[in-house]
Amino acid sequence: MDVLGVDHIDLTVNDLARSAPFYEKVLGALGFRRVPHATYLVWANAHLAIGLRAAAPAAREAAFDRYRVGLHHFALRVRRRDEVDRVHDLLVRDGITVLDPPAEYPEYGPQYYAVFFRRSRRDEARGRPLPVGVLAQGPERGGR
Repeated sequence: MDVLGVDHIDLTVNDLARSAPFYEKVLGALGFRRVPHATYLVWANAHLAIGLRAAAPAAREAAFDRYRVGLHHFALRVRRRDEVDRVHDLLVRDGITVLDPPAEYPEYGPQYYAVFFRRSRRDEARGRPLPVGVLAQGPERGGR
């Protein structure tokens, strides 16, 4: 069996109404479109869907910590370096927190060129929001 890729990622947020505009802006710039769903918000392209769900009421005060058990970050791949640079330009223009600017990150793989960001602290009452990366990488992983 050969897994073809990730079908979808669902993220849980403290405040759905407050989080949606950020994801709409960033995912829209990356070519994702909002698609109807009965129970939560979803953006999709031909390869991946990203869902946004409201946290359970009892869990809404929990702060995200990427070094606890669970999701550390996620990264989206684009075809070319100039697309990474365009994402960076959007982030800076819209005041989104850039954690690491576009650069080669050889510690992550050959020709790994990426930008890493997260929602701004002003958008979150507690904790550090989930980091996101956008990368353009040369050779495919796994020798393909």
